[in-house]
Amino acid sequence: MNYYSSYIICGIDRLGKDTLIKKMLNKLGFYQVINFGKPEKLSKYGQDEYTFQRESFENSMVLLKSDAKLIYNRSWIGEAVYAGPYRGYEGNYVFELEKQFGMDKCSHVKLILLVEDFTKSQHFVSDGQSFDDNSRELEQALFYDAFFKSILPNKKIVCVTDQDGKFRNSE
Repeated sequence: MNYYSSYIICGIDRLGKDTLIKKMLNKLGFYQVINFGKPEKLSKYGQDEYTFQRESFENSMVLLKSDAKLIYNRSWIGEAVYAGPYRGYEGNYVFELEKQFGMDKCSHVKLILLVEDFTKSQHFVSDGQSFDDNSRELEQALFYDAFFKSILPNKKIVCVTDQDGKFRNSE
């Protein structure tokens, strides 16, 4: 396994992002883990989620340009997926930010997209908090699109579904 100074873990809900990150920390040691969840509703921004998100992702790209040991649990890749259907604005601005902040030069960063095989998966259990459990296949397709649009140079797709339809061994 090649080791990178930073990782970005993305994918639809309930695919094991947290589990993977715990395994990575146990193997690699300390990394600063930064979780990107839904946009904060701050009075400074009123109902403007876009400004909050943009500032958040600009800052995260600045951090990635350092040699800090970082793991991002979700990122701007998810913004490209969720902004349109759930936040009411276009999320593809994040790819312009990638260019602006020179993410194509960040060879020390590994983008990992977790996916499931919907033709055989039997491991999904709703947590009741996901955006829309019935939109998982569409959201995953949007994650594929965002993954391939990203200019980060080191990327990997990992299918979490084993041959029997359950989760693959987390090792």
